[in-house]
Amino acid sequence: MSWLFGGVLSVLMAVGYWWLKRPVYYKSVPLIGVEHFLSDLFQYFADGSILYVEHPGSLRFVQFVKYVDDQGHPKLHFSFPEADWSAPCFTKIAAALQAAGVVYRVRDTTQPLCPRFLDVDGVTDPQLAFLVTRAVLSAMGFGESDTFRIHFRGHHDPGAARSYVRSQMVKRRTKQGPS
Repeated sequence: MSWLFGGVLSVLMAVGYWWLKRPVYYKSVPLIGVEHFLSDLFQYFADGSILYVEHPGSLRFVQFVKYVDDQGHPKLHFSFPEADWSAPCFTKIAAALQAAGVVYRVRDTTQPLCPRFLDVDGVTDPQLAFLVTRAVLSAMGFGESDTFRIHFRGHHDPGAARSYVRSQMVKRRTKQGPS
């Protein structure tokens, strides 16, 4: 009988672990609300974490990957593929980023299904990430009244939160100049 109890307990623990590891989906987030989630990615998530901003009912999405540079500063990387679903808006997105003053590069691949990527690297703050997001989603045909589904992949990192707060304090002191 104890083996049956142990088996049921193991199954319940496995299901609970699976349930807790699933990403949380934030539905019906307006475009203006995306900046909050970009800030959370900077502040609370570990190196390699990903933020997805998806449009429900279509295949269109944007994603940012967090990384930490050699000096320990958090940064985001944005990459957009030229695939079947995204090819019609690839050049529009490049033009929108250029009009917004965002530095990007087009990276060629050897993959026939996705011959190029549009990359924005070294995004240093949530406001710039939101500028990229707004430009890209606008080029895809979305506006302020559209809503999006958002979720993260990755782990919370308390050390990342402390480092981010310290870096923001240094930025503020640098902008203000010596007192």
